Amino acid sequence: MPYAGYPYPMPTGPAAVFASPRGLATAVSVLLGVTAALYLLMTVGAMRMWSTVGDMQDGNFPTLQEAEDVDDFYFGTIMIAALGLLATGIVFIVWFYRIRVNAELFDPTGQRLSRGWAIGAWFTPVVSLWFPKQMANDIWRASTPWGANPAHGVVTAWWTLWIASTVSYVAARAQIPENEALFSSEDLDTLRNQSSALGLSGMLGVAAAVVAILFVRQISARQQTKYAQGPIPPGGQPPVPGPQSMPGQQPGAYPAPGQYPAPGTYPAPGGYPAGGAYPPPGGYPQPGAYPPPSQGAPPYPGPQPGQPPMTPPG
Repeated sequence: MPYAGYPYPMPTGPAAVFASPRGLATAVSVLLGVTAALYLLMTVGAMRMWSTVGDMQDGNFPTLQEAEDVDDFYFGTIMIAALGLLATGIVFIVWFYRIRVNAELFDPTGQRLSRGWAIGAWFTPVVSLWFPKQMANDIWRASTPWGANPAHGVVTAWWTLWIASTVSYVAARAQIPENEALFSSEDLDTLRNQSSALGLSGMLGVAAAVVAILFVRQISARQQTKYAQGPIPPGGQPPVPGPQSMPGQQPGAYPAPGQYPAPGTYPAPGGYPAGGAYPPPGGYPQPGAYPPPSQGAPPYPGPQPGQPPMTPPG
């Protein structure tokens, strides 16, 4: 059922065609694993900075070389993690768009947002906080195999961790010391708070990346299973037309564009006519009309010897 205030729109644009998400899912999973490692490295850098600043506040100053090493590692890991996240995000959005199109094939009217939002939702201020999650919920629901549990706890867990990590990162980057030379105790406090928030963001990012891998793998597997099952309508009746009944149709019985019968042409209860039972061109003969010789009925041979002639009716 549509959510209050969000009526499901009819799909527009090109017809949805199923494309296996397996290849992209593998690529995204690998990149998410790399991102998790980079976030862990960033967390280590943040904790080193936090500890070093704490020592400075206690009067235990490191050597110049030690301070530079900590500083370089700290900002270097931030930059590398950001680049890794950028690369992962690009491939993730391509995968996300693909599963959104697949979901439209499974449930054409069950998507609250159009395909374009599968890309635009990530870059639009404010709505980027909930539109991607909303789309992920709809995709998960549409991709749930027949008879499987539609609960989407993994989607909620992934999104919650991702938002928490992002908010922590923004909070960390907003805390910038007034003087990079750290001449005052206020500057040291600011840098320590920044490294603390960044460390938290890194740990949440690691968790978000791990759960994201589960999300990507599970929803991709669900779509493969749902496609293999075919478009079983409510009530568990076999799909019409049945699996493999159309030329060129792939497993799963989802017709490709142009294979759907035109509106109103589905057969009445009982299915399609048996082979050879379709009427010839021009239709069946009208009641009372003799079939022409071309339809296999022999002409009336006339009266036989010893028989009276037949009188035509009327």
